[in-house]
Amino acid sequence: MKKYIFLFLFLFALLISCSEEEAIEEAPKNVVEVGNPTIEKPQSNTPFIPSPPKEETPPEPDPNATERSLTTGLPCTPEAKVRRPIAVMYNNNKVSFPQDAISNADIVYECDAEGGVTRLMAIFSDWENLSSIGSVRSARDYFISISQSHGAIFVNAGGSPKAYEKLKGERVDYVDGVNMYTIPTNTFYRDSDRIKNNGYEHSMMTDGSRLMTAVKKLGYALKYRDGITTPYSFNQEFKENEGKTAVSVTLPHSSYITVRFQWDAASKKYLKYSFDQPHTDGLNSKQLAFENVVVLFVGEQVLDTEGRLKLDLTSGGNGYYISGGKYTEIKWTRKGDNAPFVLTENGEEISLNPGKTHITLFNKNQSKKVTIK
Repeated sequence: MKKYIFLFLFLFALLISCSEEEAIEEAPKNVVEVGNPTIEKPQSNTPFIPSPPKEETPPEPDPNATERSLTTGLPCTPEAKVRRPIAVMYNNNKVSFPQDAISNADIVYECDAEGGVTRLMAIFSDWENLSSIGSVRSARDYFISISQSHGAIFVNAGGSPKAYEKLKGERVDYVDGVNMYTIPTNTFYRDSDRIKNNGYEHSMMTDGSRLMTAVKKLGYALKYRDGITTPYSFNQEFKENEGKTAVSVTLPHSSYITVRFQWDAASKKYLKYSFDQPHTDGLNSKQLAFENVVVLFVGEQVLDTEGRLKLDLTSGGNGYYISGGKYTEIKWTRKGDNAPFVLTENGEEISLNPGKTHITLFNKNQSKKVTIK
């Protein structure tokens, strides 16, 4: 009899376990990497023509916007100014496109990853109402380092061993779609259309409401801590750059991906192109556009047989600040691993123009391949 009772209890526990896995909506368990990137070769090297941005009616000014955003320098309410941002890891190989909600990001960072691909981290200050975010991808330690300079809650789906050392060793506030079991089981989900059209590893999604529920359950602060110093200062109004002409900026990260920014004088923004195509948002089909483009040259070193990289984010170096159709040569410094970047020109800290910013960390050994025309 005891034998049958034991067998019954075992089958009952197995049934409960299967039900829990289904409730996670296909989110994988007990893995670090969701999978290796699928590498595709660019289809063509044919020059592309920038598409003009659609005319948009500017929103009515908010009478309560009496402060300035710490991530855009634009007018915002006092409540919005102290709202803590999230930093989302985005997949960025071609087969994973399009990316949902990325045009809503205040700041986008792009860094090299293993295999000749790049990965993106998007900083959102207004994120609670985003209807879809993703596809969310695995973390690297250097992205976590940058996110902490913004005081952000980090959002990822798995990560490298070095990334988990940093997340757990430094007690970073993060929400993980792969190795975290203290959040609601529906915080992340697999999009069935993306599974079919993009592949399983490019299908991990979430949204603002789900993240907010998880953040509250984890007990993370929703406001900036007192005395936080965010990385960048902003001009009160758009200021003309007095540097050299920068109508087109080309960043050849590898034979797989080249990124280009094209100046659009009508909107005073740089339009982004990746893989010889406009880089657009999957939710609204908007092409990514930035008032500021920053290129920082950093040291890169291959760490292991998987090709993972170590980025030197503390030794300082050179770079470019690009805005208003012009560019200037700058230098960057950083006082510590989680400290803000400090951008200077001729020894004086620079201020960015108010609006969205794209920041590329580019291999300094390949800096001569960057072209600005």
